[in-house]
Amino acid sequence: MIIAINTRTISRNDEVNYLLINHILQLAALYPEHQFFLISPKETGLTESLTNVKQYLLPQQSDNSLLWKFWYHYKLPAAVRKLKADILLSTDGILSRRIKIPQYLLVSDTGYLAFPELYAANYARFARLNSADFFRKAKKLIVFSNYQKQEIIKLYKLNEAKISVWHPGIPVSYQPAPIKDTEEFKLQHTDGKDYMLFYGAIEEKSR
Repeated sequence: MIIAINTRTISRNDEVNYLLINHILQLAALYPEHQFFLISPKETGLTESLTNVKQYLLPQQSDNSLLWKFWYHYKLPAAVRKLKADILLSTDGILSRRIKIPQYLLVSDTGYLAFPELYAANYARFARLNSADFFRKAKKLIVFSNYQKQEIIKLYKLNEAKISVWHPGIPVSYQPAPIKDTEEFKLQHTDGKDYMLFYGAIEEKSR
């Protein structure tokens, strides 16, 4: 099977994206009999050393909604046909209306629905206007939490079976620090008290 993955917005510079990259590469390692193509406007260095993972460059000239539509609805379908892909996984919550093969949609963030002011205006408007069509057209939706799943079901009246929850994983390189190091850190920064380090935005949608 040939699996095309739209990685247009994925970068190693973002922690959430890094975990997502890890998922994709682990999936490719588990299924060496399948070929994975990562479609992106620019070189990302995500293919690692896996022989069944290749990058396919698909340039994008600008970042406005009109050219987004051209990239998704014309350039991406042409690339998928050229690769002879059997399925397409989109990791940015956006589908192509002109692709005939099954499309799986990863929806990592629906904050633009409740907090549009936290997003670039052109992206928030584009997402709000098109999400309903994207969600209905997708063969399957993949989300990161049960809260997000229920939010989408409530807003878009989708069948619960259409949405799968994919809890973000943790790279094997993430290991507990030695007790000696943690105790020294607490003495230096928290007066020896236990602490919790949180990285991210504290919003209702994250619960």
